[in-house]
Amino acid sequence: MKSTVVTTFGLWAIAVLLFFNLFVFLLEANTASAQKGASAIGRYQVSSWALSTGGTSHYTGYYVIDTTTGRITDKATEVHKQGEFDVPQN
Repeated sequence: MKSTVVTTFGLWAIAVLLFFNLFVFLLEANTASAQKGASAIGRYQVSSWALSTGGTSHYTGYYVIDTTTGRITDKATEVHKQGEFDVPQN
């Protein structure tokens, strides 16, 4: 008897959560779209990356893309040797 009550309660809880998930999905705002002649706000995209070779070197870098023209406006790459950023042990 107890397992039936627990199972029923669990299934009802899942059903309610799925209903609320569907409800929120239906009320969600539409996606934004670009407008012709809009200002330069949000024009640039900045991306950064890091790579560890598992050895003695680590690489980091970034690049900035102008999303209007598609050109890379700035980029940098750095190589860090092992021990360069090690935290001293007490």
